This record gives sequence, structure tokens and C-alpha cells, in this order.
Amino acid sequence: NSRDSGNSRDSGNSRDSGNSRDSGDSGKSSGANPTNADPWHVSVWVEKNGKSAHKCSGVLVGQRTVLTAANCTRGTKFRDVFVRYGGRQYNDLAHEVDVVRIDELDIQGKGWGIAVLKLKRDIPTEKGYIEPISLADVTPSEGTNGHFTGWVPDTNPKFVLKHNRGTIVDKSQCRTIIPPNMICTKWTYGENCVDEAGGPLVMNGKLAGIVTLQPGDCIHKANQAHIEITYYRPYLPKDDDL
Repeated sequence: NSRDSGNSRDSGNSRDSGNSRDSGDSGKSSGANPTNADPWHVSVWVEKNGKSAHKCSGVLVGQRTVLTAANCTRGTKFRDVFVRYGGRQYNDLAHEVDVVRIDELDIQGKGWGIAVLKLKRDIPTEKGYIEPISLADVTPSEGTNGHFTGWVPDTNPKFVLKHNRGTIVDKSQCRTIIPPNMICTKWTYGENCVDEAGGPLVMNGKLAGIVTLQPGDCIHKANQAHIEITYYRPYLPKDDDL
């Protein structure tokens, strides 16, 4: 009864995915700009009462490791969480793999932490299709440009991976006071929110941040806070263990 479907899509009837989206912790996403890049962006699914649904975005940082926002999996048993990948629409992703362990890192103790999902098996990488992203090793300075991605409604019920661009700004410019483990970005391109809990903030080709949103937090054109990866580097698995 394992969810691990190897390298092919599990087309059996053991799981009712229902093409549904659990918006409980995913933030608000609508209309943006399609992306054909970002092969590290995955979908984190949760099974409950026999039904499974997309819960949050996730980021592949190693062949067996996915990072997401801690609020995406808090209170959920690891056996009820799995990752889907391989495509640009989360309703129709080609592959899936079970999660066998969840480690929550919440240094500030305020719920704005990172969840480290360890996968049952290595995900085979294919350049431009599915591959991990490297972690940033320096804090991005003010004025650094990057982009963030999320699953956004396109043609109902399809949710397509899209992106917006952003620039690092001083923390005081975020609309709420943010703790030391977070960085603030200002939109520089894009019409609507694509921020989704667990989604990546990519700068200079590396993972600089993780989106951590609560319901309704994504406000059009408002500056957004992201969990800063370099703050957590000492607590994350070493590169050889990802």
C-alpha cells in the first residue's frame, strides 16, 4: 500500500486526490506569469480521511530532501505526507514519493520555521525537468533581485507554476515586524500574488528564502517576508546528506 510509485505516475484508485486544493495554509495565489524553469519546485500533498490534496509548495534541495514552511506540516503525521513532482500543473504531476521523516526547525519559536522532509527514495534528476537547487551561503543584500514561484489558478481546475520578481528591501519595509530569521522582498514585476507557503525565493540561482504565509497574508503589491535560508544553514543537513 505504499505511495511510492517509482518513476511512473500511480494511476491506481488507492488514493482519492480529487484535484482539490487545500487552501488552509497555502496563502492566496491568482494570475501571474508562467514559468518554464524552476525544476526544483514540487508539490507537498497531505492525506486526510482517505482523501489527498495539495497543501503547499516545496523545494527540492537534494535527491532525497525537500524544504517547505513548517506551518505546512505542523500537526501532520509524516506517513500522511507525500511529494509530487514532474510537471507545471500540480493537478497532473507525473511522479510521487512518500515522506519518511519530518524535522521541524523553528529557531524563533513563533511558527515561522522550516520543515525538512526526508523522502523514501532518491528522486532521479533530469536537467530542466526535476533537479535540486543549491542553498544560498550568504545573506542577500538590499537591492538583490530574484524571483519566487507558486501554483496559480490558470484554467479551472488547473493550477500552473508561475513566478513574480522581487528585490530585497530593508526589513522595516515589510508590513509587519519580522524576526531575525526572515528577509523582506518588494515586488518588481508581476500583477498578482504567487507567494505560496513553502515556495522558493531564488536569488543568483540559489535558494535564498522560503515563503511562510498564513491564510489571506498574500496582498497584491504588498512587500512580503520570507524565511531566510542562510539563517538556518547551520541546522540543515550537510550537502552530502541532502
